[in-house]
Amino acid sequence: MELKNKKIVAIIAHPDDETIGCGGFLSKAARQGATCKVILPLKRTNQREVNNWIDQISHFHLACNKLGVTPVVLDELVQDDVATISIQKIAASISEHINWADVVLCHWKNDLHHAHKAIANAVELATRPFRNAKTVLCFEVATSTDQGFENSFSPNCFVFLDETDVNNKKIAMEQYNSEIFQGRTPTDLENQMRYRGSQSGSEYAEAFVIARYFIT
Repeated sequence: MELKNKKIVAIIAHPDDETIGCGGFLSKAARQGATCKVILPLKRTNQREVNNWIDQISHFHLACNKLGVTPVVLDELVQDDVATISIQKIAASISEHINWADVVLCHWKNDLHHAHKAIANAVELATRPFRNAKTVLCFEVATSTDQGFENSFSPNCFVFLDETDVNNKKIAMEQYNSEIFQGRTPTDLENQMRYRGSQSGSEYAEAFVIARYFIT
């Protein structure tokens, strides 16, 4: 995929999902001349995150800066504990950003976390081909995509990364000091990129499921 001059938008459920799920791709795209935005339409509702929400948004901006992309926190955030019953509202709130984009990145629809599922469903709704044909790639998020009874994430798209993108992703993750724990440390993310690289004939890669793809 030619990335230069592309408009790429990532729709995420929580701050740090952009880094864990597609930080390497975003870094690569930005370095190659794409315009990239990350859209946050939800607000966390568990008590720990409510107490640290201002810090989380600050970390979100810092991480996006390290990746070379533009963070966008929507004015009216949907509480993530009601995300699954607010899919149409979420779809409406992200529609202008999806309309702008050439490529949309979002969560895998079978992630364990309910808010991840809701984002995937909202993007699915907002990109119905007969109304708004967009290429959509779904990313994996460590400690969600891989934690269900069954892991149905079966990638059919690999984005090769170099050491600059790997380091940018690790540095971006370091901004989320309250979210770093086993399975999602910067070292864990590097190991996952090495693993996906070994599957696809490169040193490092990120993996995606192509949900929609259009050639014009």
